[in-house]
Amino acid sequence: SENTIDYAVDYMSIYAVGTIFVQMTLGMNMFITAQGFSKTSMLTVTIGAVCNIILDPIFIFGLDLGISGAALATALSQCISFGILFFQSLLRKDCVHLKPGKITLSLSLYGEILHGGIPSLCRQGVASIATAALNLAANPFGDAAIAALSIVSRYMMFIGSAMIGFGQGFQPVCGFNFGAKRYDRVRRGYFCAIAMTAAWGLCTTFLLIGMARPLFSIFLQEEEVMAIGVNYLRIVGLSQMFMMVEQTSIGAFSGLGRTLYPSIVSVTFTSARIPVAVLLSSVMGLSGIWWALSISSMVKGCILF
Repeated sequence: SENTIDYAVDYMSIYAVGTIFVQMTLGMNMFITAQGFSKTSMLTVTIGAVCNIILDPIFIFGLDLGISGAALATALSQCISFGILFFQSLLRKDCVHLKPGKITLSLSLYGEILHGGIPSLCRQGVASIATAALNLAANPFGDAAIAALSIVSRYMMFIGSAMIGFGQGFQPVCGFNFGAKRYDRVRRGYFCAIAMTAAWGLCTTFLLIGMARPLFSIFLQEEEVMAIGVNYLRIVGLSQMFMMVEQTSIGAFSGLGRTLYPSIVSVTFTSARIPVAVLLSSVMGLSGIWWALSISSMVKGCILF
């Protein structure tokens, strides 16, 4: 809307410059995790997050940079995370070292990378497009709906970090044991990971449904926005366990090198959110958009399990 577009432009104009470090951090993180150093990856992400938390008030309030300060703090934090990961790969003795002189041009190797990466790219790309489309669908309901959507998205990012972490943590375990033909350990590991993620999902479900109002009030206490946000938290809270199962299953398929099937499922039902949201919102109003998100996550989790 006209009330928020200037803030969005200010944020993106700075954050876009730091996007290269965001992408390199993601790549280096997976490079380190694939070698079995998941604790290093976790520590690096944590350091970046803590730096972001520290720098935000300094830039936003101390230096009076406003929304631009928030973008600058985020970009610098990503630079710090990338620097730590990069020097780990250079200096750590038990880590594969990155040496430009040893890089060889191999079409078959690039083909393997694309085979594993393109399905994930499609999956994440469609998810981004669907999120943008749902934002547009919520726009006619006013700035209150957009504000509620933005705040709830912060909680979903926090919960999703743990969700993706479980999936990525199981991925190398699955790959190592599958390569060693220890299929029994792959199976046991999968169900163990499912049990842990499902338990986390149930905890977040009870938290989001039972504590929706106190959680939302941490960010904003305006009654109109809070009513929308509390309703959103409770509806999306119902799908948390299914989302955990989905991400763990994606990690298992990725560890096996079979990325196409989960991507087809994810792309299909994530894309379906858009027409379902339009249909349900015409009947249920704004709640229909939230139900479209929740139902699609439930379906994906059931199919991939």
